[in-house]
Amino acid sequence: MYASRNRRFDTGMRLTMPLMVALVLAGCVDVRHREYAPVEFALDDRNVLRISTYPSWFARDTTEIPFLKTTSRTAGSVYFEVYVRDAKKKNGPNPNVQSIRIKSFSYQIADRAPVVLIENYDHYFWMQDNANYNKAETTPIPWVEGQRLKVAVSLVLNGTAHELKTEMLAVEHRSTRSLLVHELME
Repeated sequence: MYASRNRRFDTGMRLTMPLMVALVLAGCVDVRHREYAPVEFALDDRNVLRISTYPSWFARDTTEIPFLKTTSRTAGSVYFEVYVRDAKKKNGPNPNVQSIRIKSFSYQIADRAPVVLIENYDHYFWMQDNANYNKAETTPIPWVEGQRLKVAVSLVLNGTAHELKTEMLAVEHRSTRSLLVHELME
């Protein structure tokens, strides 16, 4: 009787375990990260101006098929980051900046009036909606698929003036990962 129960348990486990493993591995999450494509300008042979955006809030699940698929999207708005970086490094302090003044940084959506976010700022890094870099309360920039933002920056770096204008295109990056890993990270 005891052996019979063990045999049934073993048989049940052999049939159930692959199904459980398949369910855990089959579930996936589709992550959609919205931003405006970053732009970079060589200011001289040692410094690069990088203008980028980051989501104004954490990603949220927007659709779900329990245990199989979840779609997660970042917020429908973004904040700016302006950084004069060392041309040889992607991040970290920039030892090549002896003096800097960002006279102005603005963006413009379609035919609306330009919005000035920075005026007379004396540091090589600025992050919108971060009290360490931006004392004023700012409104996030709406992310609209296919939209182009016009940006303009005027700065003086180590005594040399720079005036730059460009456009940043709205993009959405997609990645897929295990639903189990996604849920454990939440």
